[in-house]
Amino acid sequence: MNVSIKTVVETRIMDAKTGKQVGGQTKENLVLDGGLNSLAQSSALGLACVPATMSNGCLIGSGTSPNSIGGGAVTFTQSGTTITASGSFFTSNMVGWIFKYGTGSGGTEVYITAFTNATTVTVGTSLTVSSPTAGTVWNVARTTLDTFLFQSNTYQTNAGDCGTTISGNQATHKRTYKFPQQGSPYTVNEIGYASGFVSQRVLGRVVLGSSDVVGTSNFYVVVISITVTYSPSAPLSVTNVGTNINTAGTLMCEAMSITIVTSSGATANNISVSSILELEGTLCFKTSSYSQNGSINPTAGITVSPRVDISGGSRAFDNTKVGSCTLTFNTGVATTGQTLFGICLRDTNVSSICLDVLFTTPQTAPTGTFQPNTVWRLTYTRTLVN
Repeated sequence: MNVSIKTVVETRIMDAKTGKQVGGQTKENLVLDGGLNSLAQSSALGLACVPATMSNGCLIGSGTSPNSIGGGAVTFTQSGTTITASGSFFTSNMVGWIFKYGTGSGGTEVYITAFTNATTVTVGTSLTVSSPTAGTVWNVARTTLDTFLFQSNTYQTNAGDCGTTISGNQATHKRTYKFPQQGSPYTVNEIGYASGFVSQRVLGRVVLGSSDVVGTSNFYVVVISITVTYSPSAPLSVTNVGTNINTAGTLMCEAMSITIVTSSGATANNISVSSILELEGTLCFKTSSYSQNGSINPTAGITVSPRVDISGGSRAFDNTKVGSCTLTFNTGVATTGQTLFGICLRDTNVSSICLDVLFTTPQTAPTGTFQPNTVWRLTYTRTLVN
């Protein structure tokens, strides 16, 4: 299952006396590797989160270093794991960054793993790129702003300031942060967000198109909207990956059981139970025939009963892949030869399927101990636009 993250940041310079906006701008945000990993429950930054909590706090700074550096007139070729630039371009601090081919949102992405010189680097993925091609490097490895100024987890709560809206397979989590007047003017060039304030680390960063100069008669407001796209949003054909059981069928996110942002800026679950699309809950096998939803339900999914439950799921961050985690079930249960129509993840406290594979061919449980070993993978991604 894939979850794509996109963030938009809006800034507002407000006149403290009149409350009117006197400046500001809007720009899209770069979700960093630390942000994707924290969503996948990595503890490396101390900021493990779910999409609705990754923006609990906002940090602002005055640094101006870009999130990405385009090649311009310099083009690139690749042989194996070596990228060669047509002119001086690479620097030693680009190790850990992403090199992305092409222009726009398409193009292969590879991680830079070693620096040789200004025209040569080693990357982690072997490719053959014979024709000179445009490219951009993205600093996805950073964990802080350049120059920290202030942080805020004070939410402005006028109508529409905070909340989650759900449309189809997308959820947008919005928070509006207020920074109080300061005794001295300051200049904002970069904005970040995080699930908490740990050593001023950020999960995402935007560099503003121009400076926001906040005077002593102003207060500063930042609006961060994180749009999360869940897929598959319609039944997706999947091949058999089972041993001693044929799991071929269709995979579907039946319901968006997720943590949401409330109008106060706090979080809650939209059906008051564990969050299946954040890989928690209980595994079960459906023991009656059923049809999948054609689209994602905002709250509860397909009725789960009758079923065979498998308890004891274990969630783990996968440090071999950015933004990836697994949920593993390998405990046993007594069965009596029931027909199994699908394998599902369900809400712990509500009889509702939220993620499932509907088998093409129903399978048969054993008479005795049934101990399926299943691994579900959730991957968080972003789109880089050169």
